[in-house]
Amino acid sequence: MDYSRRKTERGGDEPDQAGDRMALTKAKPIGLIGNGDIDVGGGLSNPMPDTTLIANLNADLLDGVHLADIRLGQNILHNWDFRNPVNQRELLTYPSQAGARYTIDRWANRSWYQVTTVNTGYITILNDYSTGQPFCFSQIVEIPFISDAYTFSVELSSGEILATQGTLSTAFGAIGVVEGGSNTTEVTINLNANTAVSLRRAKLELGTVSTLHLDPPMDWAVELPKCQRYYERLGAGMYFLAYTATSVIASSPFTVYKRITPSFSLLIGTMMITDGLADYTATTLTASIYSGDNKGMRQVVLSGFAGLTVGNIYYCGKDYYEIIGVSADL
Repeated sequence: MDYSRRKTERGGDEPDQAGDRMALTKAKPIGLIGNGDIDVGGGLSNPMPDTTLIANLNADLLDGVHLADIRLGQNILHNWDFRNPVNQRELLTYPSQAGARYTIDRWANRSWYQVTTVNTGYITILNDYSTGQPFCFSQIVEIPFISDAYTFSVELSSGEILATQGTLSTAFGAIGVVEGGSNTTEVTINLNANTAVSLRRAKLELGTVSTLHLDPPMDWAVELPKCQRYYERLGAGMYFLAYTATSVIASSPFTVYKRITPSFSLLIGTMMITDGLADYTATTLTASIYSGDNKGMRQVVLSGFAGLTVGNIYYCGKDYYEIIGVSADL
């Protein structure tokens, strides 16, 4: 077929079809003007543009937020949606205790006399001390602290959103974004004595505007491996090599590389293993590090058994899904 340019019945030029095909591969479905160069539509993954966003292009706003700020507004925090948080430690209530303690993944009670409760659709944090002992619920992230560079915001269970670039006094205490130490930044939620607050979401982002109200729900499957870089529980499917007559070497690959070479803690005090012929029980289980690094196959010696055959392979005699806690938390 001759694809050379020719006159149409209407008297105009018919475009060169070969050239037209090439042009289609380069064309953008939507031309955007004055929107901070954010592509809001087109492409196979999103063939139709967001009509709400298109309606606001001329004003360069979406729900009162400049589109350039939305582009900046990626959430730096991990596990930020408390409506369905990652909670590998699996407690619904993290009670008051001395010293710092991690609760839901990546969030810690940093001081005494504090209780964190996981509810349906939100979490509640409580300072149960009546004489002024400070409460601090916080997350530390691995980015350098720069004064006034970040906006920290929280959404209360009522739907109210509070935001600050420094420290903001509230009816329940204060929220803030502060230097967390060497090349880290910390977001904090502090409570007055004998005070509680319920939270739905939190966000730390670059820029001077909070965009938390525009965020879709957290993708739990995406967030889980981010949290596992800092903490993970091992156990399911583990096999054990008899190291001595009383101990075995436990090996298990990490789901993701850890932030640093992690520490280990036993999650159970007794354990039964079997070779398929006989069962062997450790009534006082102890653990020590054998070898490994942050990349996986960290090996731990579990002791307290009796009568094992050196070199034999054993496996869990019961459904022990969580045997060892692996922590590389900040």
